[in-house]
Amino acid sequence: MKIRYLIANSILGRLLLNIAKRRNNNDKGALKILIYHDIPYEEFDKFEAQIKYIDRHYGFIRPDDLKDILAGKMKYTGTKVLLTFDDGFKSNALIADKILEPLGIKAIFFIPPGFINAKNRDEQKTFIAKDLYDNCFDFEEISDDMEPMCWQDLERLLDQGHTIGAHTINHRRLTEIENEDELRHEIIESGDILQKKLGIDIEHFSYPFGNIESIDPRAIGIVRERYKYCYSGIRGNNSINTNPYAILRDPVSVDDPSTYFRFIVEDGLGLMYGKRALLLASLTSDALSFP
Repeated sequence: MKIRYLIANSILGRLLLNIAKRRNNNDKGALKILIYHDIPYEEFDKFEAQIKYIDRHYGFIRPDDLKDILAGKMKYTGTKVLLTFDDGFKSNALIADKILEPLGIKAIFFIPPGFINAKNRDEQKTFIAKDLYDNCFDFEEISDDMEPMCWQDLERLLDQGHTIGAHTINHRRLTEIENEDELRHEIIESGDILQKKLGIDIEHFSYPFGNIESIDPRAIGIVRERYKYCYSGIRGNNSINTNPYAILRDPVSVDDPSTYFRFIVEDGLGLMYGKRALLLASLTSDALSFP
């Protein structure tokens, strides 16, 4: 059993959860933003169970509500959840059709255009293995079910009321790009491609990989030139105090046990990841202090 699952079921986990509950039940409320990636077709029922659990016990907000929450104009008690999907997998579009649409739930889909534009299956598998999964999988290990959305899928998501955001062009780790023009190309051009192709404003951006090692003031400074909101993969709750360029998100998996899934949604891990959230806020403040 994974260590994080053990923590969720331990005395320490119950203590963290109790602290989080007291913190979340204030008059400002708490916003938990979840990240999903590819979801195998045979596990759609697990995803649906998680979504219905959230809908029943916490409730979802729409992407358009985020602006009002961060500005302190939308208030509630307890925890609300915003759903996001990274990387542009075909499975996400199918989930939007089969599960989210009947429930009236809206999400943000962060798309790297380089994946959408991969010309053939070999290019798609190479992109998944090398760029999305950072060479953690071999080419031969990529399932035939793992494929990108097409542009028509993105247009259908927009028709359903979802939001499209940028995720760089080629899902590159931004802290590893030394050339300034190359860095700007990945960040700015990704939004411009999506905007031109779809005919909409692209205001949201999420960092590939999203951990603190993948974020620096250079990237933050360029992001703020082009986008209104920027999302990390660093765990924690968001509130009216959250900087719109330092938004926190929690990765989740359909394979997470129910106790651990609840532990995440109620921010049981928030205290454990607090230092990283503070570092992100500090990096963002440093970047925003320069014109």
